[in-house]
Amino acid sequence: MLSERLRELTDAGLVSHTKSDSNKTEVYALAARAESLSRILGELYSWGDSNAAMFGVKVGRPLKMIEGPPVEPEPVSSQRATSMEP
Repeated sequence: MLSERLRELTDAGLVSHTKSDSNKTEVYALAARAESLSRILGELYSWGDSNAAMFGVKVGRPLKMIEGPPVEPEPVSSQRATSMEP
């Protein structure tokens, strides 16, 4: 099921797929077209990391594989608009 979903995302241009230098590891990353989703995905990852124990799941650190400084998700504002005035 996961490989099917990754294939669909790759076909849609949202995920890029390459093989590592040793050709033993498959590498999936957000494609340029999907980079605007990185903040949302970061927030989902943070939620999963914070709540994994409640579900008996251990979360890995896939972002450690990315070169460069770590990227922290931006805080999400909890303010909501209360009116729709023009």
